[in-house]
Amino acid sequence: MYSFTDWLNFYLVIFFGLYFLQSLLLIIGLFLDDKNYLSNSNESVTIIVSARNEENKIGSCLESLINIDYPKNLLEIIIIDDGSTDNTATIIKKYVEGHNYIKYLLAKGSNGNLKGKANALDQAIKYSSTDIIMITDADCVALPTWVSSTVKYFGKNVGIIAGFTTLDIKNWFHGIQSLDWSYILGMSASTINLKNPLSCIGNNYCFRKKAYNEVGGYKNIKFSVTEDFSLFTEIIKSGKWKYRFPMDHNRVIKTKPVETWIELVRQKRRWAIGGLEMKFSGLMFMVIAYIFHLLLVTVFIDNFISSNIFTNPIYFFASKIFIDFVFIFTLLYKFKFLNQLKYFLHFQIYFIFSLFLTPFTALFGGKVKWKGREF
Repeated sequence: MYSFTDWLNFYLVIFFGLYFLQSLLLIIGLFLDDKNYLSNSNESVTIIVSARNEENKIGSCLESLINIDYPKNLLEIIIIDDGSTDNTATIIKKYVEGHNYIKYLLAKGSNGNLKGKANALDQAIKYSSTDIIMITDADCVALPTWVSSTVKYFGKNVGIIAGFTTLDIKNWFHGIQSLDWSYILGMSASTINLKNPLSCIGNNYCFRKKAYNEVGGYKNIKFSVTEDFSLFTEIIKSGKWKYRFPMDHNRVIKTKPVETWIELVRQKRRWAIGGLEMKFSGLMFMVIAYIFHLLLVTVFIDNFISSNIFTNPIYFFASKIFIDFVFIFTLLYKFKFLNQLKYFLHFQIYFIFSLFLTPFTALFGGKVKWKGREF
């Protein structure tokens, strides 16, 4: 007769094997980056930024966009004010006065699927005059090479390109957030390279306007609090366009971390709700990780001291940390952010608690609060 501890150890071995295999698969995916790109490209580009009450951040964002090294006669920057009640609009207009390629728009009222940020972006996309659209956020800073290093990957049949974002780190709390972003974006890059795309992030992605219009734009896409993920999914589902995640450190966007645990919970909850719309293979990645970590903690509590080396949870913890480290190290090495590894052990502790709590906040947390709005 098997005891409760025996069954726990048995399932721990099973799910550790599954977690190890999926982690190994994700690591392999990071090495399958498509390096093909155009040697020269002189396509016109529109950068779109949706801003809502960003008076403390929009200036840094615009300064970085002005310093983009792409020819200004091929560049259009549209900043759309999504109903700001602070001095955001005033700051934007000052930049517009001195730069004729920067344009200010005020978002009109929303209706149907066009709500919040999706509504603002849709209006800006319709107003844009180019086929290549690049999206970032008002609290982000772009590298001067962001546009030139992205456009070269837009082959004729490429419809959408995802990108990597890191955080401006000043302490360990920022560090764990940045590694969390890296982990999620590493999964995104890997699964795109494996031709099983799961996600992208809305402050660093770009697409062809033609592809956007073909799927009907945000007006035709079911509203989601993660509008970037919804658009990404629809363009890929159309089957007409190639998709890419070039792992090029010249394409990195830097953004600001949140400063409180409450803000972090809200951010993670918004992502989790968007993740509920993920396809089956993506949900399985999350389920396997969740069950494995749950069993690991349970066995650790139930069997802290074990006479059987094979089932001792300490060894599983060590193996889990090792495979996670290899994945994070590979990703950060490619993007030249190895200095963030000093927060790795902090992240491991945070990761377990986050993994357990986030699904519950998504299912039972009520409406999503974001930028002063509820959805």
